[in-house]
Amino acid sequence: NNNTLSLFYNRRIDRPGEFELRPFPKYDDPEILKTGNPYLRPQFTQTFEMAYKKEWPTGSFYLAGYYRMIHDIFSRIYTRDSLSLNVINTIPQNLGKGTNLGFETALSKKITRYWNLNASVNVYRNTINAFSGYAIYPYRQPFNFPYQMNYTWNTKINNDFLLSEEYEIQLTGVYYAPDIIPQGTIRERYSIDVGMKKKIWKGKGEITCTATDIFHTFGIRKKIEGDGFVLYASNYYETQLILLGIKYKF
Repeated sequence: NNNTLSLFYNRRIDRPGEFELRPFPKYDDPEILKTGNPYLRPQFTQTFEMAYKKEWPTGSFYLAGYYRMIHDIFSRIYTRDSLSLNVINTIPQNLGKGTNLGFETALSKKITRYWNLNASVNVYRNTINAFSGYAIYPYRQPFNFPYQMNYTWNTKINNDFLLSEEYEIQLTGVYYAPDIIPQGTIRERYSIDVGMKKKIWKGKGEITCTATDIFHTFGIRKKIEGDGFVLYASNYYETQLILLGIKYKF
């Protein structure tokens, strides 16, 4: 049977990491004082999904609709320090409930003997309920944020090109449209990755070389709005890398 209809239910628990729980303050830079929250609770996610898949000799098509509920979302809250107005305090907090409603589609296709294409698109509505509470560091401070809703999408396209029996090139593009986050927004970002693979040892092994985010455009750029301040932050982490690997099949 080349047609498949599936129903899924998943419940996931995301527990805060040690860095998010550690109560010791740390300066990211002279204006941002970061600390953990030892009272942070786990985040629970429930997902309902219906999916359809069609397969044929040279590829497949996948379409799924889903609804996701996130309870006790934990995210960092930013507040202005009343003793030093140039300093922003940030601490992770549980923020209530959020939902995602959308659909995802994926296509896998052998275009020619030398070219394989895999592409996916995810379109969804993101909502974050209104929430209020108290930041506990460096002193008890109330916060209150309104309901947010946004339509957004992301896509990934992967191309595999077979140059010969020994050499293969892979070109991957990823794009994330602007979206909302608790207390602000996140800007669009994209990445282009290039990789090459060479078979060795009569096909029993292979060497790979991959360059990720070659244009250095996959960093996270956020706009955070709070009581009396607007914060623009950019985090690039280690998105731009060159990776070398070797594999041998016994």
